[in-house]
Amino acid sequence: MLELKGPLDQRTVVALRHEVDAELIEKLGEPGTVTLDFSGVTRADSAALSLILHWMRLRRTRPATLALKAVPEQLRALARTSRMEQYLDG
Repeated sequence: MLELKGPLDQRTVVALRHEVDAELIEKLGEPGTVTLDFSGVTRADSAALSLILHWMRLRRTRPATLALKAVPEQLRALARTSRMEQYLDG
């Protein structure tokens, strides 16, 4: 499980992507489920949705599945508005 904390917005997602990608790629290389836990996220905007889509693309060519836990309602509402909610439901 990878725990995400703090704001996920335009100011933070680039650094978070660099921080999480290597570990996520390694975990996705093994069969099973990798969970991204959003319970520590305090704020999220469209940049966070873009980051999730990036992580979903990373998963496509690897044996593991990716699960999202405790996605903030703010992010779910944005996904609904953008007609992208299916990406948050796996």
